[in-house]
Amino acid sequence: MKTYRWGILGAGGIVRRWMRGAVQTEGMEICAIGSRTLESAEKAAKELNIPRFGDYLSVVTDPEVEICYVAVPHPFHKELAELAMNHGKHVLVEKPATVTEKDWLSLCQCAKKNGVFLMEAVWTRLFPATKELKKLFTEDNLGKLKLINCAFSGYLPDMMASHRNLRPDMAGGGLLDMGVYCLHLADFLYDAEPEQVFSLCDINTDHNQFGVDEQAVIIARYPGGGVASMATGVRTAMRDTAMLYAASNSVEVPVFWKPTELRVGRTQGRQLITETLRFPVEQKEGFAPDEGYRYEIEHVHECLDQGLTESPEITWEVSARVLRLCDKLRAEWGLVYPFEKE
Repeated sequence: MKTYRWGILGAGGIVRRWMRGAVQTEGMEICAIGSRTLESAEKAAKELNIPRFGDYLSVVTDPEVEICYVAVPHPFHKELAELAMNHGKHVLVEKPATVTEKDWLSLCQCAKKNGVFLMEAVWTRLFPATKELKKLFTEDNLGKLKLINCAFSGYLPDMMASHRNLRPDMAGGGLLDMGVYCLHLADFLYDAEPEQVFSLCDINTDHNQFGVDEQAVIIARYPGGGVASMATGVRTAMRDTAMLYAASNSVEVPVFWKPTELRVGRTQGRQLITETLRFPVEQKEGFAPDEGYRYEIEHVHECLDQGLTESPEITWEVSARVLRLCDKLRAEWGLVYPFEKE
């Protein structure tokens, strides 16, 4: 098995979670970590046992680093992904890959120009439970998928006004942070761009003091008649459960954005027979539990083994059409981030 050498761009909380999967992944070596400040890079390096640290440039110019994981807030994804690819590094960039579809298409062109691999880290699409979910909705199993109902939202109180998700200058709000999980779930299961989209968003009202999308409901109709009802936000705590329906059967997916079980309901006569399918994330003894980040890391390695520059599971077009939908929704809501006005 080939060992791939990684560098990390960013030293925030997501990196610590991601590392719990990285250290349990075969064929992986973390060589360096970079951050905006030397202090945060050094702290993360010591905490995570990473041998080298420095600024972002030091990581992308490190001759040992082959792949960069871009894990900074999304307004800075494009800049750092381009920096890495222009130095010949493959890139795994956190979701959302960029703030706009235009920026994402620019990154795809950069990857083509440099002949490197580029993928958005939509880890949800790579979980075994997610893949099994798609297999269930076939004519010879549960039947054709007709409706998705899902929500992913958290509650940030007034006292957390400095949090990036309440700051317009950081592209805050629910849509790009948590809502994209709902959009990607529907995109994955229907494998298409929606034909019609309706939405309601709470923004720029008297009681919205932050100027971000505090909560929103999105209804989309897909080719073939499938429908998705999706809710997201940053000021309303919602259950992150997805319900999926065929004509008479259904599946409940708890914590759908990192699923480990499917609760399958089959209608037999007047009875509903339920069965729980479990897909636990394997854990190595002596390591902190991995939430499932290994799946996306292993997938990147598989793609590189095959010499690919684009994932067949999370294609560049998949990321583009979800961002295209985000652009459309924001345009309808009149949600423009300060840096977009400059």
